[in-house]
Amino acid sequence: MQHIEIHACSVGPLEDLNAFVIALYDRPDESAVGLEIQKSIELDEQDSAMGMDTYCLVSSHGPTFYGGVESCVLRNERLTLKLSAEAASVLEVGGYEFHLMLGPKERQLLALGLAELFHGMPQEPGELILEA
Repeated sequence: MQHIEIHACSVGPLEDLNAFVIALYDRPDESAVGLEIQKSIELDEQDSAMGMDTYCLVSSHGPTFYGGVESCVLRNERLTLKLSAEAASVLEVGGYEFHLMLGPKERQLLALGLAELFHGMPQEPGELILEA
């Protein structure tokens, strides 16, 4: 489990990338450590054919994995993501525990963003608890 203290969070659509993005980083600069969770705003047949019709995890150290979150639990200042064995192997981490150094409004926005991102997705987490 990788532990990261989060000081920078962004939630929302990036129209130019056709993506809804949740970005969690330890600081707001180019060398930040963290994770992005993304999903396409509009999917096409090619996305489905390639197994890309779900959310993806983008690690700050490079790897990307489609799906893979078995559990997503947000409780106050903690967000814990437990990953499938395959996702853990690709991302080189068993999961993430984020200590959210964010205000109540930012945590609420994160909870709403996670709900929107995971809702109805193939490979939706088996456990999804969002208590900001």
